[in-house]
Amino acid sequence: MGSTTTQGLEVEVGTVPVAGFSAYASASYTKSTMDGDLARTATTVYATKGKQMPDTPKGMAALGLQYASGPFMVNLNGKYTSGRFLTLVNDLRIAGYTTLDANLAYQLPNFGLFKNPLVRLNVSNLSDHRYLLANSGSGSSMAFDATGNPSVYLGAPRFASITLQSDF
Repeated sequence: MGSTTTQGLEVEVGTVPVAGFSAYASASYTKSTMDGDLARTATTVYATKGKQMPDTPKGMAALGLQYASGPFMVNLNGKYTSGRFLTLVNDLRIAGYTTLDANLAYQLPNFGLFKNPLVRLNVSNLSDHRYLLANSGSGSSMAFDATGNPSVYLGAPRFASITLQSDF
């Protein structure tokens, strides 16, 4: 595919609990550009020099807040992902998105073989925000331009689950 140049910065900060509250934040900036134009055939050259790599968001940020007191814990996590290009020539772009996840947990008393049992309610994409993803996880299908019909996928809708965990 040719060479690329990637530069970026990532910052993370977290706190120790203060009166049961703690926080975590992270932010990243990525500039990942192609160093030259790409030839698809002997007569077809795509203007990719200096273009952002597809499905590479320039910005991402996350913020997590947690409160824990005794056997009870609640956690909220927000994540922002900036828009991404779908093609190598950057002629098609999908919007950025923000999701919010929450979980509540309660530490149960030990019983029998179960040590430190914990029951947790998890809710992903709390606001049921609709958003698009540029790939289904493999990242292997990059189109040269919009005529290559790049695929997009719907992000996961709201999802709730209950988990029970324990040491033995």
